[in-house]
Amino acid sequence: MSWTPQTGRASQIPATTVLPGKVASFALLGIPSLVFLICRLTWIRTSSLEADEAFTMRLIRHSWEALFRGAIRDRVHPPLFYVLLKAWMAIGGESLTWLRLLPIAISLVWIVGIIGLARELKIGTEPTGLALLFVALNGFLIRFSQELRMYSLLTALSLCSLWLFQKWLGSAARWGRPLPALVIVNVLMVYTHYFGWVVILFEAGWLLWTDRSRIIPFGAGVAITAAVFAPWAFLVSGGVAIEKSMDDSLGWNSRPDWRDVASYFARLHGPFRDGLDFSKTNVVAGFLLMGLPIAAAVVRAWRTRRQRRGSAEESSSGVVAWLLYFSLGPIVLLFVLSWVLPVSVFGARYMIYTAVPYLMLCAVSLWQLTPRGLKIAAVAAAILWAAAGYAEEVRLRDYVDWQGLVEEMRAVDRDAGAARTASIPVFVMTHVEPIRYALELDGETRYVVTSVGNFEKLRGDRLWIAYRRSYWQRYPTQEMDSALAKVGYRIVKDFQNGLPPHAGHLILCIRSGSEGTAARGGS
Repeated sequence: MSWTPQTGRASQIPATTVLPGKVASFALLGIPSLVFLICRLTWIRTSSLEADEAFTMRLIRHSWEALFRGAIRDRVHPPLFYVLLKAWMAIGGESLTWLRLLPIAISLVWIVGIIGLARELKIGTEPTGLALLFVALNGFLIRFSQELRMYSLLTALSLCSLWLFQKWLGSAARWGRPLPALVIVNVLMVYTHYFGWVVILFEAGWLLWTDRSRIIPFGAGVAITAAVFAPWAFLVSGGVAIEKSMDDSLGWNSRPDWRDVASYFARLHGPFRDGLDFSKTNVVAGFLLMGLPIAAAVVRAWRTRRQRRGSAEESSSGVVAWLLYFSLGPIVLLFVLSWVLPVSVFGARYMIYTAVPYLMLCAVSLWQLTPRGLKIAAVAAAILWAAAGYAEEVRLRDYVDWQGLVEEMRAVDRDAGAARTASIPVFVMTHVEPIRYALELDGETRYVVTSVGNFEKLRGDRLWIAYRRSYWQRYPTQEMDSALAKVGYRIVKDFQNGLPPHAGHLILCIRSGSEGTAARGGS
């Protein structure tokens, strides 16, 4: 069916298949799906937690009542993922490998969502398989598909929402199936993260553009979603005492510029990074490989709609328009809002629901290239680029094993004969949650962990300092000795983990002149 303002449908992207029928579908969709699973299982991180993951784990280790109270006080996002993860932990324990299998299992829904959405958009098997392969190899998506946060679930539900939304547009009954299923998925989506409302907003915008006759049924669904969401909104908006303001939750996020936009797309194109930094040359190369075909597809769609209105060629432009709208529209909105609102809401993880539609757009655009020789060369180059980006991400391993550093700290204090009842200060100049979680996991109560922003707040003759080079930019590591000397401390031991430019450090310091304490510190 062709795309028209009345149907809202996108017509088929033509695709020639060299293998017969079901064999072709299995090969072109099954192989990328297998790559998807292998990439996530072989790159699973079993020895470290990011700061937000550590917060998640500290929260779900409490009782159910304490979990909900903590989620309300934190109010960064609704509690659906916390509930699922706590139930998962009750089944298989607190092993990181087991815990990470939950978001990985949820990410398998992405495959179903991609194939279902492509079918509703009438995208051919080949570009669908290519999109699956891009998603399978993307380091940014792999990382969030195993992170102990809600982003894998948000991506899965947003894809299901878009799939059911498009399926509903193609159905004859405005009030019938799959509208109830769409409402249920949208309720789950907004209880996963507030940014689920962005997806619903853009679905409504698409209806206003393409099929206003469905506004009332869709509006009724949104009203039901809002009614179900209302209790949570009441709790976090002042119904109970809260600990965090919006500035506390998002105040760290700087307002975006063109470099932040380019950085996000570099992640999607297949990031080639040196630590946390992106190579300008590789960013440009990624835009050439992925961005130019999209630009060509957009120009072709615009010309076709003007010159051949009502024809099959004209209707095929609807696929490009649909994917362009749902992948780039939210990015533009969040960019603008970040300059209008008191705090910025622009960030790669806050836009993860645009990643898969964008990679589908890349695949469709590459597959539309002509002549055939150019298409084959461009598709092959894009696949090699995505595979090389995956290999580079695996090689980087740009995370810090704070658990290992904490174990080294405890070993030093154990060898030094520190009493189990002694209070040992640990001052954290980075995210504090991984340190606290590592100590809680070991049942360690001797350490008093304090988050500080400068050396003037250090107290005690013997103490530990945790910091990360990329986070604590005011004092580069090579200047740490002199910076501490100015406030009367010297470094006795320095344990580090991670990439040198962005490594995590846990250092033992003593007050200058406290030789007795230095001896007990195991120097």
